[in-house]
Amino acid sequence: MAEKDFKSIAEQLSLLASRGLTIENNSVAEEFLLHNNYYRISGYSLTLRKNDKFYP
Repeated sequence: MAEKDFKSIAEQLSLLASRGLTIENNSVAEEFLLHNNYYRISGYSLTLRKNDKFYP
């Protein structure tokens, strides 16, 4: 498994948005990611995605 590069909170939010996740409040999303690592929540998001994009 390849080592993953560190991503800032802003980069994580940008990545999620680029994959189709709607982020209504950036401040709340940033606070959430400060306490819940992107890589930890990404496993849960697998059921919400198809072809690396979030369902509408």
